[in-house]
Order: sequence, then C-alpha cells, then structure tokens
Amino acid sequence: MLPTMACIIVCLSIWVSIAVAENLQSETPVGDHPRSAAVFYLVAPDKTDELKESLESLCRYMVVAYPIVLFRGSAMTAQSQQGVLRYVDTIASRCKSPWPSGIVQWSQVPGIDPDRKLNLKTFFRSERESLLSTDASELEDMVVRRKTRSLFRRESQSSGTQDYNSMIEFWVKIAPKIAQDRGYKYVMRLDTDSVLLSTLAHDPFARLSRMDATYAYRAFCYENPDISKPDKVWPVLVSYMGRHGIKPSSGLQAQIAQGGPLPMFYTNFEILNVSFFARPEVVLLGTTFIHQPGLRYHKEAEVLGDAVIRAFQVGLFADYGKVVHLSTFQYRHGRCPRNITAAQCFNSSTTINIGDPFEMQWGASPTRFGTPVGSVS
Repeated sequence: MLPTMACIIVCLSIWVSIAVAENLQSETPVGDHPRSAAVFYLVAPDKTDELKESLESLCRYMVVAYPIVLFRGSAMTAQSQQGVLRYVDTIASRCKSPWPSGIVQWSQVPGIDPDRKLNLKTFFRSERESLLSTDASELEDMVVRRKTRSLFRRESQSSGTQDYNSMIEFWVKIAPKIAQDRGYKYVMRLDTDSVLLSTLAHDPFARLSRMDATYAYRAFCYENPDISKPDKVWPVLVSYMGRHGIKPSSGLQAQIAQGGPLPMFYTNFEILNVSFFARPEVVLLGTTFIHQPGLRYHKEAEVLGDAVIRAFQVGLFADYGKVVHLSTFQYRHGRCPRNITAAQCFNSSTTINIGDPFEMQWGASPTRFGTPVGSVS
C-alpha cells in the first residue's frame, strides 16, 4: 500500500512540475525577464493625477511586472516625482503580479524638452500675419487669438506635453533609441490617460516575442480629415517613396490611390519591436513628416500626429503577418467626467470593448472604422 501511495505522490509531483514548467515556458517573457521589455510614459507636469490612475490599472491588470519608465521634461518638480513614487509604493503589493521596489523610475528626456512652451507672443503674431491682412480689425485679431489659444490648449492636453511637436519626436525618434540603448526588445507605450479596464489574459511581451512580432496595437482607424488634410499628406508620402525607391504593399497602394482620410493607429496604447522602430529607414520616414513644412503643429488644419506617422511606418516597412491586434481586454483612453460614476465610466463612450472591429485593414471604409470609441457589438 505504501509503495503505491508513494508512487501516486511522486507521479503527482512530476505532473505538477511538468504543468508548471509548460506554463512558465508558454509565458516566459522576452529575453532575460524582466529587463528585456518595459513600459514607457511621457509625463507632463500637470498630468500626474491621471498618471496614477493609469499606473494603478497597469498594476491591477498586467499579469507580469515589467520596468516602467516615466519620461519627463524640465518642468517636472522633484516633489511631483516623489509623489508618484510614494503612490506606487502604496499599491505595489496589491498588483496582479506584485511590483518590486524600484520598478517605476523617472528619467529626463534627452535632447529635447517636452515641457517647453510655445512663445505665444511670436506665435500669435505669425498667425495674425498669415491669416489677416495688414488692416485687419481688432475683432478679427481677437478671433485669431482665441482660435490659437484654444488650439494650443487642446493639443497640449491631448498630447500630455506642453509642446506637441516634441511629443511626436519623442515617440517616433527618441524612445526607440533609448529602448535600444537600454537593451529592451519590446516597449509598451501608454499615455498618462490610458487605462486598462480588464485583465490581459497573457503576458503581451511573451506572446509577441514568440511570434517575433513587429508591432501590436489596440485600434486602427482613420484620422479626422479636418485635422490632418489628406491632400497635403499623401503627396509627401508618395514623394518620399519615389526618392527612396520604396514600393508600397498592395493594401497601402490602394489606400494611396483612394486618397481620403489618413490611416492611423491609436498610439496611446502600442507595443513596439525596438529593433524595427530603431531602424534608420523607419526613423527617417518619421522624421521626414516631423520636419515637413506645413504639417507641424501651428495651424489647426495642418496637424499631423504620431498616430498617422506610425501607420505609414508599419504600412511601408512591416510584414503585416507580424502586426498584432490586441483586442482581448477592455481599454479606455481619456479621463471620465467627474459627474459620472465608476460603473458609468466603465461603459462610457470612451471605452473600447473586447472583440472590437478596429483591426488594421488598408483601404477599408472610414465610415466603419472611425475614431475607436464607444461600445461595439
């Protein structure tokens, strides 16, 4: 009887060991966990409260703990930085996978200062000269000032930085270089108002590593043509491809021929394969648009963000079979109004639900794939 019981115990132990090993193997993160992947944020001085909400959602719903780097500009005070780190200490033990000490770190953005503010006096003067005649009335001048102030506030708030152009440059050019220098294979980008609303069933970094994926996204959609003018942007892309001898995929070629709204990824949640996005030709495409006259942030009808640039980078250089739509968790971009409950917020129009249709489809109808907000049946 004892040998039989011993055999059962030994066999059961072996079975459990194998099962655990298989599970660990299936979820082994990239490279030497946890140093081979990280989460990046770009944080403006007035966004630390919404950052805490985003960090708490990451703590609550991310199944494996990875380093989190909070990039900042010159205006972020030491007191604000310490406040965020103290908050992290209060939630670390309650995380889905408990966060070790030091998992969240602050880092100054090298090369640029995302907290620099536009010289509004010069900005208004240039807008007035370009939009108004020399004998413009005081009323017209006031309209221009109100319009540009409104635009400045809107873009600064949406980007999470004081300077929208610096934000674009950071995510297109600087972040991949930093990640490469630090030895990361994958980087998840989150905005300070990005909130996970349900558990990521699997470690996304491990999944992407097994596939050797190039890019993962939460939603693909089309830009508002009143913000980024297609007739100004498509010719720049076509000219770039001609100069560099690049032939687009059939899907992107159809998109170019069709014209119309510009494709974009909802870049407030994305995962980058660092080696791909640090490639010189991929970076060059991005910086071409960043420095393109007439497309930089200064006029409401001529704003081109990193979301469209990212779509062009993927569209021209990526193997589409290695581009992954992550649609198995609920996600919200943007803070909920103060006058609604948490439950109402969870089901609000800002939430992207599980199984949404916002999958990358070049040439698809923009009427179906509009801005990815709202419940989806």
